[in-house]
Order: sequence, then structure tokens, then C-alpha cells
Amino acid sequence: MIKKILKNLFIFFILLSITVELTVIPVIAQTPTTIENPPSPPPLPQESAITTPDVQLDVIDTPVPTAPPLPENPSATPSGSPVLPAPVDSQAGLKPTVSVPAANRPAFTITGLPQSASIKKKMKLLALTKRNFQPNEFIGVNLINVYDPLLSGVTIRVKNKQGEELPIVYEKEIIGDEINLKIRPARYFKPGKYQLEITDQDGVKSSQDFTWGVLAINTNKSVFKPGEKALIAITVLDETGVTLCDTFLQLSVKSPDGGDSLFSTSDGSIKINDSCGNKKVTYLPDYESEYQIGQSTGTYTLTLTAETKNGIYTVNDRFTVETNPLFEVERQSVTRIFPLNNYAMTFNIKANIDFDGQIVETVPNNFKILPFDQDTARSYDRLATSSAGLNNQNIAGVSTGSVLGLPFEGSFPLTLGFGETPDSDWLAGRYRSFGLNAHDAQDFAMPEGTPLLATDDGLITLSGPDVYGVTIIIKHDWGRSYYGHLSQTMVTAGQNVSKGDLIGYSGNTGLSTGPHLHFAVQPNAVDYDNGFYGKINPLPLMGMSRDGQILGESTSVFTESKIYWDVSLKKGDSLKLAYIFDPPELSPQFYLLGPMVFESGQLTAESPQPSPSPTLMEETVDPAGQIIPGLSFEPEIESGLSLIPLEATQPATISPALSDISPQPSPNIGITPTPVSSARTVFSETRQWQIAADADVTIDASANNNVSAWYDQPKMVFISDLTGYFFYRDTDGECYFIKTTDGGASWTGQTTITDTVDCQNVAIWYDRWTPGDLTGNYIHIIHSDRTNSNWMYTRVDTANSDTLLTAVDITSGTVTVDLDTNGTIIRATDGEIYAAWTDQNAPQSRIVSCSSSCDDAGNWANVGTNPQDAADPIALMSLPDGDAILIRLDESDSVADLEYNIWNQSSWGGWQDIDTDVTDQTAKNPNPISVAIRRNTFDIYIIYIHSPGTDDLSEVRSAYWNGASFSTKTDCISSDDTGSGQDIVHTAISIDEESATVYCIYHKTVDDGTSDANVFYKTSTDNMTSWSSEAQLNTSNINTKIIPVYSNMVDSERIYFAYKISTATSPVYGGTIVDLEPPVNDQLMKHGLWFSGVGQKKEFTW
Repeated sequence: MIKKILKNLFIFFILLSITVELTVIPVIAQTPTTIENPPSPPPLPQESAITTPDVQLDVIDTPVPTAPPLPENPSATPSGSPVLPAPVDSQAGLKPTVSVPAANRPAFTITGLPQSASIKKKMKLLALTKRNFQPNEFIGVNLINVYDPLLSGVTIRVKNKQGEELPIVYEKEIIGDEINLKIRPARYFKPGKYQLEITDQDGVKSSQDFTWGVLAINTNKSVFKPGEKALIAITVLDETGVTLCDTFLQLSVKSPDGGDSLFSTSDGSIKINDSCGNKKVTYLPDYESEYQIGQSTGTYTLTLTAETKNGIYTVNDRFTVETNPLFEVERQSVTRIFPLNNYAMTFNIKANIDFDGQIVETVPNNFKILPFDQDTARSYDRLATSSAGLNNQNIAGVSTGSVLGLPFEGSFPLTLGFGETPDSDWLAGRYRSFGLNAHDAQDFAMPEGTPLLATDDGLITLSGPDVYGVTIIIKHDWGRSYYGHLSQTMVTAGQNVSKGDLIGYSGNTGLSTGPHLHFAVQPNAVDYDNGFYGKINPLPLMGMSRDGQILGESTSVFTESKIYWDVSLKKGDSLKLAYIFDPPELSPQFYLLGPMVFESGQLTAESPQPSPSPTLMEETVDPAGQIIPGLSFEPEIESGLSLIPLEATQPATISPALSDISPQPSPNIGITPTPVSSARTVFSETRQWQIAADADVTIDASANNNVSAWYDQPKMVFISDLTGYFFYRDTDGECYFIKTTDGGASWTGQTTITDTVDCQNVAIWYDRWTPGDLTGNYIHIIHSDRTNSNWMYTRVDTANSDTLLTAVDITSGTVTVDLDTNGTIIRATDGEIYAAWTDQNAPQSRIVSCSSSCDDAGNWANVGTNPQDAADPIALMSLPDGDAILIRLDESDSVADLEYNIWNQSSWGGWQDIDTDVTDQTAKNPNPISVAIRRNTFDIYIIYIHSPGTDDLSEVRSAYWNGASFSTKTDCISSDDTGSGQDIVHTAISIDEESATVYCIYHKTVDDGTSDANVFYKTSTDNMTSWSSEAQLNTSNINTKIIPVYSNMVDSERIYFAYKISTATSPVYGGTIVDLEPPVNDQLMKHGLWFSGVGQKKEFTW
């Protein structure tokens, strides 16, 4: 019985499922394409050669309910946002289309896509095919379960590690319910780690991480001949854009015949050059290799793998081999740049055919191109800027050639944003009825009469009543900008305006519910089917985020610069071409140059091509007197790239009335201007040249403005080539140290020195800075407590997990701690630790010492009779036999004295002069004295500032202790060097203990220390008798003051610097000046170790 019941139930459910299936299938099959009351365009003007494309619409015969009347005044609008008017049927005498609330409006669907009768799955972002991309690679994105090919309500963003949105361009391919997007790289962008973020119609976000441009490969040719040698240059960046020089690399080169050649850094077949990561100009690549090409022709595939601390990165590249290419093109230039300098790009070209035409090179539009002024190569004939050609592509987060200016001065609240849908269903329905997915602009709430400004240079094409009340439309080289609901205009159609010009005043005209500015932008050659008639979010173009903050310069993909050479070549001819490029002062950045193209003929002015697009009519009035904007179709005239023509041509004339285009939603219509001439591409390189501009390292992202007292030195130490420590004051008022284990490429593990909440000063000494100490592992620290007016001692055990002692008070009396006080600490050759600090009140300055158990405050005692007075800059150094030397800049008079005093373990010997004519500028808060010791000789080097912070008078002087006495040496910077309006405020010094090279590091600024501040250095190899030329260290110009610069005092493996910008919570930046190589030929080698000049055993660097 039970079996019979179960059998019947089974049959019942089968029949039920068949019934459901038969019910669903016809609904899907019979679903036609519909659109609510589609407007029909009027005939195009007779002179137009373009016809309206055929669009087949299947309309569902559904009764249309009567819509509520439009409000007669703005206050009647049921939402705080402006109402978008309904489209007008232009064939019915501009009769307005009835607008229906969303709840009563007939549904419209697209033929062939699943509809509500079937279960719709959520849109899904499939995993990226790989996670590491070359800078010239498309990012392939696959979306499934997509039922709207327009991606209505879907946002696509690419953000870097700092959360900044990258301007992108993507192409869209529709295959059933799957959409494939190809995100195109810009000509320049920040290399590093990125996040792809896609938000669906329901606000659900999906994201995936990837890297873009962290590995760069260049080959000297893109097309080789059999038997040639390929020269390969490589740069490796981390996820923040900092150059890596200790990476394990492996390169595979696969030939068309199946051969596979492997190269790596481990076997030396990939060479790491000494210049890698150094802050100086060099044409040597960071990594290089070479590959001997065989006889096989075709495509050779390069696979580069880099193993870094952040993971393994792999990218692919290629070059081709042809027996007889039409042209042989060899490039010679840099792969990594220091962006504050100019660089040359040269080409060695051989023609294997006769050729008359032009050779074209493409570079980012933010490069400044300069003529090559040497006789060794021919410079270019002309330059031009052209469109990047983005027809039929979507643009997200993209900008014009530079950040647009704000359309107003000051700041105003953001109200309804681009792409946002009002809360009112009725208003949302009005947007859809007009063919918009949502709001097509950004609204700014502002009082009536607020002055409005042109955001960029352009031509006024509309000024007066229009769709958005009183409206201004400006046509720019890159597109259009729209200003709506104005109260008054100050310009007329046909007038040219410049960026920042006054064009009108904000208001509350048209369909508006309150005073505000409706601001929109519409780039050229975008996808007009993006749901906003080609308009895009204007905020990234103005360098703004959604909270209205200014973000800084955005990247451009709209334009690029073209470089032209006119040539006439015979088969077998060779020539050398060149140009100079000056990159922008931005880092990190990645740039793509080329490919070089050979074109027969020459481009001329392009012929105008009309395209069917609806023009916004001024206004139409319905019987009730309500203003309703209409649509009519007018041909748009677009002018293209204009170069020197081969023959005279009449330039196209653009009518302002035909330029105010709100394009028609149509299925992927894109018109590409056609050149008049017959120029064609004869030959092109098969790959682009890649250039990386690396960044200064961020040591701490938000250190306190008073990173510590001005005078304190030193604060940084490297205990090996890779491991270093930096000590500083953070935003919470506590003092910390932060550590690097990769040679300063990154800094992590912020550790509190003490729980003092008002730590003001910090100074350090490393055991092995003491001459003769080869095994010590302590970093000794003194720091001040401003609240409790005392000085504390502690130490870090670098050999024992950086264990910290509990800090002890070593003040031994009353002191005043302030910015004008400074401290210094050393460990003498007999193990005694000396600490000293200064105070505005002379009796409170102290020198104390401890011989053992220094974590006990009772073991610290005064050192003889205190020789100090007031808050002079001071520095302690070690001398032989346990003695110590105190160096100070005596500022008791307007003309200061540089002096020294020696402690012989029983008494002070008295002050001796070094330089008696040092002009003081205490008001500038400089750190005017920096001291370093060479450990194997006890030589002491001093650099100090004369007239710090004084325009044109500042000097960086030097002095040298030879073991018996001091002598002044050659100025690192003389007053003749500082130039007009420049001065020196801060200095640091470093010594390469093996070669005795002295690094003089200084901060030079303009206008009394408040602008154009940069960090520079010079070197001396002859005990400061002469100095090298000046070189800048920071990679971008800084338009504000810099707080002290720092460096590791003495080292044999790495010289590193740091600096802090003078704003409240800005970062501390740094970088390697030089990664020192150990000596090879003249040092004793034993079991993989080498002995440094001070007798230390160290791992040998092969």
C-alpha cells in the first residue's frame, strides 16, 4: 500500500514539473523587445550623408494609463531633486510623451534575454585568469548572469593600494548572458597592487586583487632577425611602486621551434647592476640579461617570474623574429627613471625597402618633449596631440589632460550624485522614461548668485534657457561640460573661455526644487549607450572623491603626444633618430611609449563626419504652459587631428548650435573621422617601451609634525644591508621605532619606546658605531618627556627579538624640555655610556654617564663639571682609550663659534675653536650641526650650517678631525651655490666606512623655507677637500617646508636617508642613496665571509 502511494506521488510530481515547464517556456519565447512610446526622429537634413540606423522594435500592446500632470512650479516636485522631462515625439509636432509612474508603467524587455518568468541568478564576477599584468596588458573581466547588456546600475572601479580610483577604459563584448570586459591600460598610471570592484544593481560588491606594472621588461628591438642578440632590461617594483633590488628573478624564453632557455639571478645569467634603486640618473637597467636568437622565425615568448616578500609575480611578453623585416628598429633608453631629470630616447633604424613618409612615435601627453641637440642623431620635425581613439569604449573614473578646475570657488555640499537614483519611485520612473538609468550629473547645493567658473578652456555653444533651466554648455577638446539651473549667464554662444573664467551665477531656474548647480560632463567618443547619454561621473575629473575632498592630479587616457620625422629612405639606408623627454615630477608612475609606426603619406586635416545625434532644443511649451525640452536630430561636426597638410584644405567650420549634443541612445554607433590623405601604416613595432618611475619609500604614513627635536642626531641605523631602524615621534605624542628587513623598501612593526605621552626628543647610538666594537647588538636610546620634564634611557637588543629595557629617568635634577633642547648619546671604547642634553637654562644642561646596569637610575652620575650653557646644538663622539669629545655650536652671541671639548675620563679640557664665524639663526629652528665617525680610524667629520634659513647666504661648511686636531674644509654648499632666494635649513651626514666617502645631505628651500623644498646630497672622496655636483634625492618637488633630514651615520653596506614634510600628520619618506658593494679584490676571503675595513666579518655578496 505504501509503495503504491509513493508511486502515485512520484508520478504526480513528474506531471507537475512538466506542467510548470510548459507554462514557463512560452512566456520566454514570446517575450518581445519593447520600449515605452519610442520617439521617432524627424528626417535628417538633406545635405547629411548619414542615414538613421534601422532599429526594429516589437511593442507590447498594453494600455497606457494617464500620467499625473507635471508640476507647474518647482516646489510641486515630489522630491528634492530636479525632475528630468519626458522625451518628445518629434514627428507629432513636438507633442510631449506621457510620463507614467513606475508602478503603472508597462514593462520593457530585450528580446532573447531571460525575464522574470524564469529564475534570475545573481550577477557574478568570475576569477581573473591571472593576478599579475604587464603595464601594456588588458585586464580581462568576465561577468555572468547579466540580463542587461547596458550594465544599468552596475559600477566598475579599479582602485590602487591607497584607495585612489584609477581612470580606466574598457571594451564590452556580449555573449548571451555573459559580458566580457577588457580594461585597457592608460598611457601612464601608478604601478602596484590594485583592486577591481564591481557593484551590481542591488548594491552587492565583488572584488579581486591584482598587480599592474610591478614588472617591466624591455628588449632593444621588438622585431629581430635570426642570429641577432636580444638585450633584455628588467625593473621590479613592489606593491607600492618602490624599486626592489634583491629579488630572485627567473626568465624563460621560448622559441617557435619549442626551445626553452632559462635565465636567473641565482646563476648570474640575470645581472643585478650596482645602480639598482640608487637615487641618481643612470641608463643602466636594474636587472639585465641577453639572449642569443637562433634561426627560427616567429614569436618568441618571455615569461618573467619574480619572488618577493609579498609573493610571486609572473608576467608574459614577446618579441618577433623575421628573416627580412621591412625596417629594423633598435631603441636605446631607460627602463627606470629618476623623474626629476631629462632622458634621451634614440633609435637606430635601417630600411630594407624604399620609403617616403613619416615615422611616428607616441608618448604620454604629460611628457614634455624637447629637441635632441647633439649631432649624433636627428631630432624630430614636429609634435602634435591627438585623440587616443576611444570610440565604442566605456570610460570609468577617467580624466582629461589634467584635473579639471572646480566650477566654483570654495566648497559646497554634494547632494544628488552621478548615477544615484532618487528615493521617489515616481522620479526614478521619470529618469527611465527619458532614457537615463539614473541622475546624469553631480548636484552641488549652493546659494543663488554663486559665481560659476569654466572648468577648462573651451567654446561656449549654448548660453540661455534650455533643458536645465538657464544652461551653459562648453565644448572642450576632450568633450563638453554642462551647467544647469543658473540665474544669470555672463557669456554668449560662440565665445571662447579659459579655465577659471567667470561664466555665470548659480540659481534655481527650470525644473528645480531648490538653489543648486547641476554639473555634468560628456567626453568625446564614449559609449552613448552607457545609460547616461555618454555622460560620466565628473568628480574624478576634478580630482574629487564622493566626500568632496580634492585628491590631486588624475591620469589621462584621452590624449597622447605624437612625435614626427619626415623621411625619404632608400633600401639599405640607415639613420639615427632621437628626442629628449622630460617626465612629470610624479612617482611612482608607469609609462608606455610607442610603438614606433612608419606611415606612407602624411596626415592632413580630417574631413568632417556628421553623426545622427539628438540636439537639446531650447524649450517646448505644452498647452498648460509647462516648459518641456524636446529632442531633434541634427548632424554633429567633429574635427580631428590637424597636422601640416600635403595640400591646402579648407578647415571644417563648427556651428555652435550644432555642438550642444546629447547623443541618441543607439546600439554601439561610433563615427571615426576619416583622414583626407591616403596615409597608411607600412610597419609598426610589435611592443611598447616600458618605463617605471619609482617612489620614495613611506617609512611612516602619518608622523607628527615635530617628528622630534630639530637638533637631535642621529635617529637611523642599519645593522646590516637589509635590517634598519628609524626612531621618531608619532601623532599621538609617543616615541617609536619602526623597522625594515628588506633594505628600506618597506618599514613595519611600529614599536613604542616608552609610554610617555609627550615624548619630545629622541637620539640613538648603536654599539658597533663605537670603534673596535665588532659584536655589540644594542641600540642605546635617550628620549625626553616634555610633560614630566625629564630625560629617559632605554635600549633595544637587536639580537633578541628587539627586546626593550624598561626606561629609567636619568635626569638627576630639574630640566626644561622643549623644541630648543636636544640630546646626544654614545658608547665609549671602554663601555661607558655618555648622554648629554641642553636646556635654555644653562644650569639645567647635563652630561651624565653609566658604566654598567644602566637600567638602574642610581647608576647614572654627572660627568665632571658641566661645561655647557643654554640650548646649543651638541654632539658627542668616541675617542681612543675611553675618552669622549663634545662638539657644540655656541649660540650665546649673534656670531656663533663651532667648538669642541675633550673629556679624558677625569676632567674636561676646555673649549677649543673650530670655526669662529658661524652666523646663527635660532629662529629658523635648524639642525645646523651633523657629526659622523669613521670607526676604523677615529676620524670625525662635521657638516654645519652658516646663516641657516637666510636667502642667498646659507652655507653648508665642513670640518675634519684627524685624530689630533680639527681643521675646516671645503664648503659642501657655499653662498654662491644656493642661488637666488634659496637657503639651507637642515643637514645630515653619512660615511661609507670602507671608502671614506662622505655624504653631505641637506634640505634646500626657496622663499624663507616654505616652498619648493627638496632634499639634495653631494659626496666627497678626499676628506671633504672637494665635492661632487649636487643631486636631488626626493622624487617629487615639495611645495612646503621640510622638517629635518636624517641618514644612517656610518655604514659599509647601505647609505639611507629620510625626511618629513612639515604638515601636521604627513608621512616620513625615505630611500636608499647607494647600496654599497663590499670590496672584492683586496679583501681576505674565508668561507664565504669578507672582512670590512674595521675588521668585521660579513657575508660576501657575489
